[in-house]
Amino acid sequence: MVWVLVLLTGMSLAVSAQPDEWVVNPSAYQFTMSLTFTVSIDALVGADADAVAFFDESGACRGVGEASFLNNGTGWYTGLMLVYANQASGTSLSASIWDASEDVVLDSDDGLNFISDGSVGNFDVPIVFSAISDPSIGCMDEEACNYLPTATTDNGGCVYPQCADVLACNYVEGSVCPDPAMCEFPETGLDCAGGCLQDADGDGICDGDEVQGCSDPVACNYDDAVTEDDCSCTYANYPLDCEGNCFLDTNGNGVCDGFEILGCMQSEACNYNVAATSDDGSCTFCCFSLPSSDGYALDVESDLDSLTGLTRYRIFVVTANPGDRVLQVGGTGSATLIQSTTSFFQHPLGGALASAITPENVLADPSLLMDSWGTIGLDQAASQEGELNAIAEGSSIWSTLFEFGEDLYLGGGGNDGWSVSLEAVNALAGSDLRVLLGQWTTEGDLSGQISLAILAFGATEPVNLVLSFTGPQCGCTNSLACNYDSNANWDDGTCVLVVPGYDCEGQCMQDDDGDGVCDADEITGCVSSEAFNYEPTATQDDGSCLFVGCTYPDAINFDSGASIDDQTCLFEVMDLIACPDLNGNGIVGTGDLLLFLSAFGLSCSL
Repeated sequence: MVWVLVLLTGMSLAVSAQPDEWVVNPSAYQFTMSLTFTVSIDALVGADADAVAFFDESGACRGVGEASFLNNGTGWYTGLMLVYANQASGTSLSASIWDASEDVVLDSDDGLNFISDGSVGNFDVPIVFSAISDPSIGCMDEEACNYLPTATTDNGGCVYPQCADVLACNYVEGSVCPDPAMCEFPETGLDCAGGCLQDADGDGICDGDEVQGCSDPVACNYDDAVTEDDCSCTYANYPLDCEGNCFLDTNGNGVCDGFEILGCMQSEACNYNVAATSDDGSCTFCCFSLPSSDGYALDVESDLDSLTGLTRYRIFVVTANPGDRVLQVGGTGSATLIQSTTSFFQHPLGGALASAITPENVLADPSLLMDSWGTIGLDQAASQEGELNAIAEGSSIWSTLFEFGEDLYLGGGGNDGWSVSLEAVNALAGSDLRVLLGQWTTEGDLSGQISLAILAFGATEPVNLVLSFTGPQCGCTNSLACNYDSNANWDDGTCVLVVPGYDCEGQCMQDDDGDGVCDADEITGCVSSEAFNYEPTATQDDGSCLFVGCTYPDAINFDSGASIDDQTCLFEVMDLIACPDLNGNGIVGTGDLLLFLSAFGLSCSL
């Protein structure tokens, strides 16, 4: 289509980078013929995108073409071109070749006899136009594709046959001298690397050679000859092995480790687990005794404040069903008693019921959160939609005494206690089956019973219950501890042992000098700050103090307590010339000389 477009428009044809005179004016000619061609330069055929041009006897260019298409079938660069003439035949044209790699024009011995509408060559067998750069220089190897018989000097550019078949293992892309005899092909069913052409799982074993079966070494039916897993593997049902025996039974109790149920196995523990097969050391014994009644029981949570020593207890009723509703505490015909071995903490901003716990009051004094109070389902004043505060019922005596820190007592003969409206959502048990009944904060041990009325889910009449709780008999069971509790049945880890050398009040067991420092902790040394060898860390003087001063007894300023002379001694004026007996021993000797030398250079004032 490109050639047709050029002919119709009558435009001149020129190929880029070729000589300027290689130009054809198609409109100047009546006839055309087509060529499918390639170019041979120095006996090497189709090696580059070279160009060819045809000229008549007058030197007019009659056709220009470039072998710009690489034909994978032949391996040659091939081109299509039109040649023009005004005579249908009989016109002889000479050829010139443009060497693209060297950018030079070479004369060709090949010519062309023009034939109108003729078509010469095709892509499989193109017509070849040849040129020789220098007949004496070229490839001199007869085995080479570009062997030049006339060459007397080898140019080192010999090109040898190569395989141009893309299906061959030794296919060379862009080969300029294709030779089908050079091609090497793989065996049937294999690729050039010897691998399978059909290997669906990519394991290097041809599909036809696969052995089906179980290839998992951990499977019970593993077969080491299998090359292709067919999903037939069967496995042990852990913790059993393929023979139905335990993989592991670490404790040797006959229960496979994978079947073990960890938990507390001591029946007297609070968290005894009857289903446990292996004790995990989690048993706890310091818990409340919480007997149940008709599927209902109490639950007690505790929280010790280490700063105040107070324990905050919260008591919940555990219901039989979600949706059970607590109507009231007390006033059911049975007494309610919640008592402590000491007293209950009552905050000045608090009240007998949780409705006194407001965000404003807590912000004013966070210790309000430790207050003791009763409630139904709320731990502060109602604030959400559907929540309603509990209301005190009966006499005010019970709430007044409770506010003074006394035990909470609700007699069974009246309606003392607290209740909440049937519409209160906070009175309903949720999925955890629990409804909060109150908070009691104390340093003592807690125990008692609570009477309450509950409307079971789906029931029309409430039931009255009396649920009790007994504090744990726990404490320090070490008789040597300062806080030993002879009534404790279980040790709660609170034992406080004396520090060696001290009693339970932190006083020294032995302090011979009564200085408040235990004898074992005394540090001996000089304790006098005026001494030369004063030791600031010493707590007991060992008589080692050394003091400086005048150590000569005859000196006016003799210091009997000094042990190191500081050369400050002063003496009375004496007639030293007549008899320089400086030390007064009646003899002038070495001692006098030493005294003199010690005072040598001092300024004397008489």
